[in-house]
Amino acid sequence: MISNGVILDKNVVHPSRGEQVTITISAKDPAHITARVYNIALNASRSLYDQDNVSGVVTVTWDGRTEGGGPAANDVYLIVVKIGSDRFIKKIAVSNQ
Repeated sequence: MISNGVILDKNVVHPSRGEQVTITISAKDPAHITARVYNIALNASRSLYDQDNVSGVVTVTWDGRTEGGGPAANDVYLIVVKIGSDRFIKKIAVSNQ
């Protein structure tokens, strides 16, 4: 049986090396799902996913880039996933070295 949840395949991403992080989202029942990246000051950096009536497993990637397409600065970021009324927050570091 599937339950609501979020898994990251790594906790550090190196955009300058072409790396990306894979975000696996599990939704037990059909729900509105969003996934967004925020910097540590809680400023939105990028929207990754926004869909209605999703259930099952969804895979989303983040390439360590901002909404404008440039590499995110070296820092800690929060990946915030909302599945219906449930919210999951995962930390990830960006390193451009």
